[in-house]
Amino acid sequence: MKLNYRYAMILALLGVSCIKSKNSSPNDIMPFKVGDIEPKLGGGYDSLIQELKVTPSCVAGTPSKLASAAAEIDLTQNSDEDKVMREFSGEVKGAPKIAFIEAGAAGGFYKSLNKSNTATNIVYAVKIQTGGEQLNDIALTPAAQALTGNALYNACGDEYVRQINRGGILSITLTLDFASEDNRLKWQSQLKLAGAWADVSSDLTKKLENNIIDGTLTVKVNQIGGTPSASLMAVRSCSLNTMEEFQACKQKVDDLMTYASNAFPAQVETNPAILNYVTAPLSGLGVLSSPSLPPDVLTTREELAVYSQQNNELNEMLALGKEKGLEADPKATADIAFNTNLIKQIAKACFTYKVAGTALDWSDCLTQKKSLATTFRKVMRENVRVNELAIPADSEIGNSILNEYGTKMSVVYVVGKSKAWGFDAASNVGADGVGLVGAKSEVSPKALIPTDKRGALLMRSDRNLAKASLAGRLDILPGDTVGFMMNDNLGQFADNKGTQLVYWRCTNCTDTAKKVPTYRLRLKASDESGVAFRSKDNLTGTYHIAAYGTWTVAPSWPRSDALGSNGKACGSKCPLSTAPFQALVMKSESAAEATLVGREKTLSIIPTESLYFMINEERGGY
Repeated sequence: MKLNYRYAMILALLGVSCIKSKNSSPNDIMPFKVGDIEPKLGGGYDSLIQELKVTPSCVAGTPSKLASAAAEIDLTQNSDEDKVMREFSGEVKGAPKIAFIEAGAAGGFYKSLNKSNTATNIVYAVKIQTGGEQLNDIALTPAAQALTGNALYNACGDEYVRQINRGGILSITLTLDFASEDNRLKWQSQLKLAGAWADVSSDLTKKLENNIIDGTLTVKVNQIGGTPSASLMAVRSCSLNTMEEFQACKQKVDDLMTYASNAFPAQVETNPAILNYVTAPLSGLGVLSSPSLPPDVLTTREELAVYSQQNNELNEMLALGKEKGLEADPKATADIAFNTNLIKQIAKACFTYKVAGTALDWSDCLTQKKSLATTFRKVMRENVRVNELAIPADSEIGNSILNEYGTKMSVVYVVGKSKAWGFDAASNVGADGVGLVGAKSEVSPKALIPTDKRGALLMRSDRNLAKASLAGRLDILPGDTVGFMMNDNLGQFADNKGTQLVYWRCTNCTDTAKKVPTYRLRLKASDESGVAFRSKDNLTGTYHIAAYGTWTVAPSWPRSDALGSNGKACGSKCPLSTAPFQALVMKSESAAEATLVGREKTLSIIPTESLYFMINEERGGY
């Protein structure tokens, strides 16, 4: 009996009929900056534009101190992470607003959390309340009493600051990025990622003593209150490939935990910040009710929020691409910048107003809003999106960019910087195969490309292998792929470690372009039953099948692609007797014998039965 090597063949099936795909977007983006004036007891607050007034206090009273709340310094993971993050972002009413569109950002700290499907976040937070002030025996000031109607509203707003709460907030965010979603799911099931930092770091240390975790740990600190100039606010990142790298980050977090438990509370006691403030309506003091927001202005604000959210997401994609060194379309960049300024301009008009006669004047907002739909520049989202491709070192097939469209796709790509992987347990090299830590980076006659260094990143296009450039442009035909994999000895990929990342962006894709249903199947040479495929949606469809990879039915046989070896016909014990060994074949449930697929084949598939793809080999010999 022959023993098959566990190599794999990857198949891409491109359907002729189309299926719509939906894109999801985050919904936590603020449309404008709402002001950063420091609140004062008795100061006015305009709920229409959500802004504190800069005029002298409209309400007088007797200030009284509030006792400090029972503030515990709890450095277990915060159970209400969402609320803490939103406080930092200013998404809680009366909380400080940190950085929105005026700062060129899509949101505050909450938005900055890594929400990638490859990453998991661990947030530790300390909130210290030192008390505050409250206004009692409240009445309108003489100056406010002298104002009436819109003059009073314009000067004082419709609410006033009744209470100010002080203290400090410190958060320590640990982001574990595992390069691929599969890796994240694997490690999340094995690691303790909940509870006190001492328990989490102890478990990470134990795992690293016995394994290499393919991931990166990034430590970020955010602080409100205390003495920010004395805080340990530097961002630190480290690879989890080695214990030495992890220990550097662990020491940083240990220092931060000590700082959060000792120095930070002492700082807050002597230098508390305004955590939030509480407002109350002027109507409670006998002032007539304030004007309401006109329906057309409210609608305009809602439309601006949608435009801003979409444009902020494009800005984030541009920023991510720039960070990764990925080329961007100059026109798209200019259009996004134009739209950013346009939204700011209209937002300033629609979140403020003029006093004219007996009514509030929103005419500037409504006039500018009319030009929004015609002036706002359309940017193709697919041409700005940054796609991430993880290339696992232990896979001979690697990973590939697949063209799911019915027309040629053009892309630009760049290989991630400073990412190491190894072609054995002791070697760490970069994508060019050059040793990073004194690794042996030799050539090998058994490698996929014998003349290139082991560990070099390779590119497969049209079934031809070549060393990959660290950046470049590609044209990919419909249903075809461009693959990336490590250069290593054939049959010796199992002990490889690590992952390289390739970032890519389509340059000619449109948001409305039709995608055809495309499926990837991974077939192991040792799988006698094969891998099954059934036509989707109960429709008879025409599919183009393309196969990539190499395999062999025995150590003594030469490797081949899906066309099979050059030897004799497989015989009666094989799925297809007349085809050669190692050919890719396909068998339906009702057929007596399989059909040759080879490298490529176009055929109709009915929805009532499954097709099975397999290597052509004798029964019992898999």
